[in-house]
Amino acid sequence: MICLLITIVAWIGTRKNEEYTYQQVVHTQKVLRASDQLLNSLLNAETGIRGYGLTEDLKFLTPYQQALPEIEPTLQNLSQLVKDNPQQQQQLSELTQLVGQELNILAKTLQQIEDDFRFAPQAPRLGALVEQGKNRMDAVRQSLQEFKDAEQELLVQRRTRLSQARFVNDALLGVSGVISLLGFAAALSLYRQTEKQILRRADELAATNRILATANFTLTDRNKELDQFTYVVSHDLKAPLRAIANLSEWIEEDLEGKLDEENRHQMDLLRKRVHRMEALINGLLQFSRVGRRQSTVETVRVGELLTDIIDSLAPPADFKIEIQEPMPTLQTDTLQLQQVFSNLLSNAIKHHHQPDGHIYVSAKPQLDGYEFAVRDDGPGIAEVYHDKIFQIFQVLDRRDLTENTGIGLSIIKKIIESKGGTIQVESEENQGTTFRFTWPQQE
Repeated sequence: MICLLITIVAWIGTRKNEEYTYQQVVHTQKVLRASDQLLNSLLNAETGIRGYGLTEDLKFLTPYQQALPEIEPTLQNLSQLVKDNPQQQQQLSELTQLVGQELNILAKTLQQIEDDFRFAPQAPRLGALVEQGKNRMDAVRQSLQEFKDAEQELLVQRRTRLSQARFVNDALLGVSGVISLLGFAAALSLYRQTEKQILRRADELAATNRILATANFTLTDRNKELDQFTYVVSHDLKAPLRAIANLSEWIEEDLEGKLDEENRHQMDLLRKRVHRMEALINGLLQFSRVGRRQSTVETVRVGELLTDIIDSLAPPADFKIEIQEPMPTLQTDTLQLQQVFSNLLSNAIKHHHQPDGHIYVSAKPQLDGYEFAVRDDGPGIAEVYHDKIFQIFQVLDRRDLTENTGIGLSIIKKIIESKGGTIQVESEENQGTTFRFTWPQQE
């Protein structure tokens, strides 16, 4: 296509050059025709005077009378035609003077003939005028021939250039035709190859779609089975746990006053382990549902959402939580975003080593969403644990010192990644902790 376009542009250029050269040839031919017209007019004028002088018949003056009004316009036309040729302009200027002199002689000759219709007495004078007119006419012919010779030379040069331009134009047309044929053949070959590839890809895509359809059908069945399994787990595991917790309370009530402090501590520890087990079950159920629940997209004003979350967490009175304003407005799933912020803020409050801690929540716009940061001035997390905290069931404190399940950060990581975002932690021991995560502007 590029070669064809270049050829077409070149052909257009040579075509314009051919047209220009052709116009020059036509122009030169006009100059030659005007020169011949001038010569014919002068000859007609001279013939008319001579015929009238010999016959004294006025009808012989007709060519002279018709030629006179043609000569001046012809000279002006020639002057206009050669205005871009200084050499011909000079030659035409000399020719115009000679023509003027010739016309003056013809006018005197006519006047002399009219003064006396008898030629014998005036023969010497008339003969002198005729001789003078002949000499001047010969000079006009010579000058006009030189003028025409110059134009003939120009005509030959311009016809040669015109032939060359036409040859180049025809050659480019031939090249363009060959390139077009070759390009068409190449395009046709590529089209057929591409068509075969497209058909093959279409067959592969159809096969893949059939596989995906089968996989989706199987996945739907598996999700139904998983939902049924989680329901059974929730019901069949929670019920015994609640029974154990209730039984421990009943035993403690029945043995009230008979249990020593150690046994009371063990009973209390038993109930805590039961509650932890129930929390683990709830966390596992939440973790399994992430990405499988149908999202409800709505307008979420993040500032108002954070205010509601902080109010529900009820932090200590001396605890300060600062929200950067203005917070963005998103089109997203309110419950999932609420779960992420609730987990991060509750962790920052729960694991803070001082009752008057400070938490700072900020947002920074990105190309297609926002980066949120939850920063606290708590005890911090050693770098060696930065990856570990996002793994399921992982806690930093000993199990007998904490009731955490180790599922919360795993859940929010899964939620964020299901939205196409990322989460990372920045922290050092005794330097506070910052959690940064990205969230889309619109789902």
